[in-house]
Amino acid sequence: MKKIIIYSVVAGVLAWFGVQFYHILTYEETDNAQIEGDIIPIRTSVSGYIATINFLDNQKVRKGQVLLQIDPRDLQARVLQAEAALENAKAARLQTGRNLAASTTGVNATQFSADAMQQNIEVARARLWKADADHARVSKLVSLQGATPQQMDAAEAERRVAQSLLELAEKQYQSSKNKPAFPLSRRKAYRSSK
Repeated sequence: MKKIIIYSVVAGVLAWFGVQFYHILTYEETDNAQIEGDIIPIRTSVSGYIATINFLDNQKVRKGQVLLQIDPRDLQARVLQAEAALENAKAARLQTGRNLAASTTGVNATQFSADAMQQNIEVARARLWKADADHARVSKLVSLQGATPQQMDAAEAERRVAQSLLELAEKQYQSSKNKPAFPLSRRKAYRSSK
């Protein structure tokens, strides 16, 4: 009977060690919560707000797979600004040539500046559109505590500057339309030569 008790205790101890050994083989435990893995940093060619994320955490990805899509509105606004600036430069170049021709023929060059002033209005509108969009984004981020009050102040200031520039461009255009084609002194000289 004594042998049966000893064999039972030894069998119980061996069974307990077997369960522990099986647990060690099948379950991973760690105190420092670090695992070995392949982590590769990514960066974009352009900056902007992320519109969509096309992967999940710890998901395997392939080379060339689109991971993020950047909101194109900022980039489109920059393109519009660049196009408007290009058109403005073309109009200024054309204006310079016309001013030169007008000075030799005695025609007041202000009648030719309407195109350039309209381009200035378009540039100012594009800048205001971008400033409004930035202001809305920063306002939303401030409410989520994702942006600072200083960033909100900067966005508000940029919006006010853009609004003022648009108003200025529109006033300049209106005042150029009200100016006579010939200045008063040249009109008198023209009339007296007749």
